[in-house]
Amino acid sequence: MTESLDPDLPPDDEALARALQRSRLLHDAPDALIERAIALFDTRATAQVAAPVAPGGPASALRRLVAALTFDSAGAAPLAFGRRGRGQPVRQLLYSVEGRDIDLRLMPAPPPAGARWRLAGQVLGPDRQGRVELVQGDLRREAAWDELGEFAFDDLGPEACTLRLEGEDWSTELPAVEPGAPGA
Repeated sequence: MTESLDPDLPPDDEALARALQRSRLLHDAPDALIERAIALFDTRATAQVAAPVAPGGPASALRRLVAALTFDSAGAAPLAFGRRGRGQPVRQLLYSVEGRDIDLRLMPAPPPAGARWRLAGQVLGPDRQGRVELVQGDLRREAAWDELGEFAFDDLGPEACTLRLEGEDWSTELPAVEPGAPGA
């Protein structure tokens, strides 16, 4: 048996097995690189713990951000006929704001609700917690978003409503949207 795998010699099963086993060994990263990565993580973790302001905290501590509407399905081409074209019409609005996307879905409430609407949303980004406030005329509702950034408001009228979202250190107010408007 030979220890090396010489291409000029006939293959040896045991030598092949040993070579394959050696190739699967994982080597540790250099200690200096591991220590640098740990120090970098510790710095970021400390900064994240020290900086956030609890949702609903002092308004002066929140950065006010402006969200930009990046997609509105009301202006999109109609869906193709078939399965995707059937069912309840859903209007999707997508806003972008400083490393986050805010996805809103407006849909008619299930019968027999009449002209009532449901607004469901999700904050996609680095925020682990936050809250959202909906204002529609005299109606004012608040909700915290869940661990996936999701929130929902049911039994809305067709009138325009605005949403104000607050993350750990930011807030934004979305432009008014009318659930009962054409395309919704």
